[in-house]
Amino acid sequence: MKGKPASLPLARNIVLNVAARGVLVLLSIAITPVLLHRLGTAQFGIYALATGLGAGLTNIFALGLIPGIVAMLSRSLAEGKERETQKIVGTAFTLFAIIGMAGSVLLALFVPFLVTRVLRIPTGLQGVAATALWLSAIGLCFNLVFAVFNAVPFALQRYDIVAGRIVGLTVVSMAATVIYVLIDANLTGVMVIQVLAGMAGVLLYYIVSRRELVGVHLRPGFDRSTFMRLARFTAFKSAGDIALIFSSRFDQFAVGSLINVAAVGVYAIPASACQRILQLLGEVAAPIFPAISTARGEAQRSALLLRGSRLVALIASFLTVVLVVLAEPILRTWIGGNQGFVVARDASGAFRLLALGMFVQAVAVVAGLYCEAIQRPVVNNSFTVLGAVVLVPAMLLAIPRWGINGAAGAVLLASLAQAVPFLVVMATGVARVGIGRLLNEALGRPVASALVAGSVGFLLRGFASGLLGLSAVTGVMGVAFILTAALTGALRAGDLSQVQKVLPARWAPLLAHPFLTRLLRP
Repeated sequence: MKGKPASLPLARNIVLNVAARGVLVLLSIAITPVLLHRLGTAQFGIYALATGLGAGLTNIFALGLIPGIVAMLSRSLAEGKERETQKIVGTAFTLFAIIGMAGSVLLALFVPFLVTRVLRIPTGLQGVAATALWLSAIGLCFNLVFAVFNAVPFALQRYDIVAGRIVGLTVVSMAATVIYVLIDANLTGVMVIQVLAGMAGVLLYYIVSRRELVGVHLRPGFDRSTFMRLARFTAFKSAGDIALIFSSRFDQFAVGSLINVAAVGVYAIPASACQRILQLLGEVAAPIFPAISTARGEAQRSALLLRGSRLVALIASFLTVVLVVLAEPILRTWIGGNQGFVVARDASGAFRLLALGMFVQAVAVVAGLYCEAIQRPVVNNSFTVLGAVVLVPAMLLAIPRWGINGAAGAVLLASLAQAVPFLVVMATGVARVGIGRLLNEALGRPVASALVAGSVGFLLRGFASGLLGLSAVTGVMGVAFILTAALTGALRAGDLSQVQKVLPARWAPLLAHPFLTRLLRP
């Protein structure tokens, strides 16, 4: 068997993931104003609902199998157990094929009910909405049937392949979307492009799997013991994933049902931005999962937990403080034109609340991966369910009274209810690093650095007008954040030395400047 987990440094995998997701975020930022201006808020709201539903149901119907498959494949590949790898791939292929076909049929049957009864869609757009949702059902089927191949590059720790797939397909699909929508502002064509891009991504991972897993037959099979191991892992993971869909997607459906799809078109702009950034932060943490799965001893796992949490909190805290302090000029500049002023007026409050909720969820990401890597998904997923239990009634109560600001506030409340007690239990009962150590070494210093940067941004916010002014204020905030992070120990010399290894040779010396080496702690 050829495939074995790559021995790439953790920082290299993190940088590759962040770079790929960063490109995705930037392209999403670029395409959003084009889609909004060309499709209008109502059709853009339908687009957000259709794509969000497809992505959300993929997570639900996958039943939490992917992390379990990654963990099991990581071990079997590292130990060179070809027969065990065959059992895992075959069993997972069979399960996903059954789930994918059943799930897509179920969604297709419910489309008329969603369009006419659940969502407030103008009569003239109901046909377009139904077509968009049916296309999502087709994409759901294809993506789930072949989902096992998504796990292979992660199990091999080949984040160079993952990054290449994300960047390449995103550039092609978004370029095709922009060209198409500029020629014909038709939502159906946009959805066709999205579905085809998803299919291309799955096919790419299938080709990679054939190349890397020499001797392993990529076909359906079934092994009872493998199935039982996956079932035990996903018993609580599936509940967590179902709860997660409420945390990340229910808000838009609630807005569409309780207000209308035009309100979704406005709310989806900050909501999608925060979701993209949260996914980016998840990719920062993703390489830690197989690393913890194969770590030797509790001390090594604890070190990975603290370091990973600090890196995620470092990035999340700066992004959050920028979004909170500069929410209105960001939306106004991003969307542009008269619609930019309207979106900034109506959605800046929701943007701030969603950004805070994003931060709260982000700082718990690594702890959640830790639980799943040590085969204890019941811990993190129990609190994910708690978050959903809080979210749904909060959303139903808040939206009629406060509109999209109420939806964003409900997201923040649910995030706090989920993450805060989970981190306490995680630090004191699971990883046993202690809540004081977790706060001191991983969370407190990045937050303190963000507060300093936020104070600077608040004083300068009057200059954040237009792209140039906004960039200048953000840059000053970034300098203040980096200096404070270096002084507090939130940013360390070891972090830069790892980043140097993945930078082009002509850039690496910039991080070895004597000023930085003297300023940073080891």
